[in-house]
Amino acid sequence: MRRASSTEMSVVPSLRRRAPGPRGAPFLGSVLDLQRRGQVPFSLENWRAYGDVVRFNLGPFVAHILAHPDHIHHVLITNAQNYNKGPSYAKVRPFLGLGLLTSEGDFWRRQRRLMQPPFTYRSVLQYTGEMLAAIEAMLADWETAARQGTALAINREMVRLALIIIGKTIFSSDLGDRVQTIIEAAIDVTTVVNRHLASFIDIPLAMPTPDNRRFKNALRRLDAVVYEVIEARRGSRPARARTCSTGSWWRVTRRPAPL
Repeated sequence: MRRASSTEMSVVPSLRRRAPGPRGAPFLGSVLDLQRRGQVPFSLENWRAYGDVVRFNLGPFVAHILAHPDHIHHVLITNAQNYNKGPSYAKVRPFLGLGLLTSEGDFWRRQRRLMQPPFTYRSVLQYTGEMLAAIEAMLADWETAARQGTALAINREMVRLALIIIGKTIFSSDLGDRVQTIIEAAIDVTTVVNRHLASFIDIPLAMPTPDNRRFKNALRRLDAVVYEVIEARRGSRPARARTCSTGSWWRVTRRPAPL
């Protein structure tokens, strides 16, 4: 496969040019290829083959993969007002609600302002000790696994680390064994959502299909953990006040969306 040169990578394509990409199958485009290979391998292999801007079809929709930081900055920062989140996010709003991931416009900006205080440079600095302790504990676990010849799934390990840090810094709580519950439920949620995204038929969440039941079960597990943490947080007096309340964090990240 061909990798784009540094010269090609630095040039923003003309608006009159069509970006290169896989042809896909008639009517379906790259839907089946994406489902078979998975999102990350699909994106990575097409980037290597076609360069930093890849065009492909998902049924009747045209999609693009952007890989160069300048292009991503253009879409997300410099010219963000020209880009909405598109039909794929509309498809998953009944599943994920109107949180930061799926909302847009003024509502998104209000949510972002509510979430912003814990993530400023000054706020993050006060959590560095807890972050370093979590990283060192993870590395110790990795050393033990290496000595025992145990294989680790790096994606799960990084999610586990992120949850431990979030629990200590945002929730003022040690999630402990609940981390594994969250990871397993999150995998179920993302699996169902990805299938929904790749489907041409939008089955309402209210229908008792196997995927919908799996999703609702996972959501109940997530809710049980989060509301347990909220209650524990409200009933305790942490050593120092956090800059974002647990209740507001959960409302921002998971606000119900109309079906």
